[in-house]
This record gives sequence, structure tokens and C-alpha cells, in this order.
Amino acid sequence: MERFAGKWCLSSVEFEKMKAMYIATFGKSAAEMDEQKEQWMKTYMEVSEEGTHWEHGNVPFGGDRTMMFDKAEQTCKLIKSPSYVLQSTFEMTGDGAMTIHSRRDFKMIFKITGHQMKMTQSMGEFSYDTVYTKSC
Repeated sequence: MERFAGKWCLSSVEFEKMKAMYIATFGKSAAEMDEQKEQWMKTYMEVSEEGTHWEHGNVPFGGDRTMMFDKAEQTCKLIKSPSYVLQSTFEMTGDGAMTIHSRRDFKMIFKITGHQMKMTQSMGEFSYDTVYTKSC
């Protein structure tokens, strides 16, 4: 998990695919998504040296999020607010590669290649990629 350590800034997102997923699964409107597009383009991830504490910053719709990983238990908590904590499991799938399995069929796959980290989020028939660049 240490390979994930550092600051990662958004370099690209498949916005139209993300928008479709948020409309269909999270109840957002197209207008809400379009209104927040610039904000999405400013998101970043900051990961602790051990790779167990992640801050996802500048996130629209509820603000910054924290992910806390327990390596021994292979569990992950996504904290959106003190009253909203989503418990998940994760597995390391290779060097610089991890999959988080969440409720229903929501899944996040992270893969590091060089100075880029690709995050694929999927739920049901929807899937989109976000690419972050290290040390922005």
C-alpha cells in the first residue's frame, strides 16, 4: 500500500460516463452534475506514507472524504461525514494495484503505472475511469 503514498491530482475523468452513473444510481440530475463539473476537475487524493489514510479533497456533493484502511483485516472505511461511514473490504491485486468491494455491486479499482494512478469505479452497468498524476 506504500506505493500509493503521496499527493495525486486529477488529470482526466470520463465525465459523461461518471454523470450517467451519478444520475442513475445516486439520483443526481444532469444539471447538478454539469454545475459541479469544474469542481470535479479540481479533486485530488492525498495518501499517508503507510498508504492507510487517504483524503479525497475538493469533492462536490458532500465535500471531502476520508478512506481508512486496516491492512490486517483487509477492511476499508469511507467516511463522508461523522454520521456516514461506509464499510468495505479491499484486496491488493498486485504491486500498486488494489480493488475495493463495497455495498451492492459498487467497486473501485486502483492501478499505479509510473506517476499515474488510474481509478475505475463501477456499479452495475456503469463504469468510468479517473486518472490522477503524482506529486502535483
